[in-house]
Order: sequence, then structure tokens, then C-alpha cells
Amino acid sequence: MYYPDKPGQKSDVHGTPKLVKDEDILLTIEVFYEAQEFYRIIAEKGKDRYEELKSLSIEVQKISNELRHQNGIYFEDGQK
Repeated sequence: MYYPDKPGQKSDVHGTPKLVKDEDILLTIEVFYEAQEFYRIIAEKGKDRYEELKSLSIEVQKISNELRHQNGIYFEDGQK
């Protein structure tokens, strides 16, 4: 388990930091793996697929941000 430890982090009703379950971390890793696969497949098809890659990347970023926000995960620079 991972305990977020940044100021302003999410906590439960008792003020205890919200736990990030191993399954949540694995889901995040899977999302990034999928993004890498999209990039690899699209890159093989040539530069004319750039806009498709851009769109997929934006969707992956949205999902990643949502997962971090839901689980109170913060980066070293304080970004969510």
C-alpha cells in the first residue's frame, strides 16, 4: 500500500490519509502501457497518424489525472 504524504492530500472522514491500493497502481501502470502501445502502433503507420496519437494521448492523460485525483496521489512538485 502507498500512503500519500503531501500537504493538502485527500483523507477519509477521520482525517486519515486515503490509501492507494495496489490494484489502483496497477491500473495506472496498465493505462500507461496502453498509451505506449498506441504510440508504437500509430508510429509504425507514419506521421499522418499524428493527430490520432495526439487525441489518444489526451484521453490517457485525462484518465491518469482522474485516477490520481480520486486516490490523492501527488507528484514531488505538488501537482495532482
